[in-house]
Amino acid sequence: MTQSNDAGVASADAMDFIFHHEVPNGSKVTYANFVCDYRPLKDESWRVRLVVGGDILHYEFDSGSPAASLLETKILLNSVISDARC
Repeated sequence: MTQSNDAGVASADAMDFIFHHEVPNGSKVTYANFVCDYRPLKDESWRVRLVVGGDILHYEFDSGSPAASLLETKILLNSVISDARC
């Protein structure tokens, strides 16, 4: 994803690393984490992804998923159990 590497892997030149003092005023900084996973049943067994820390970023609009209330959850589970008994 960056410019150079020692392994000879072609780079995508998708991001640049900068020093903390080079961050523009008013910009927010977050962290990134590479997640490596092995999934033997998939065509591409080895997967690597870059996860950006969104828990410290602030969004202009609500970016979360709505959660069901306890009452809605009980009604849903009750209807699923009732259908399973028939």
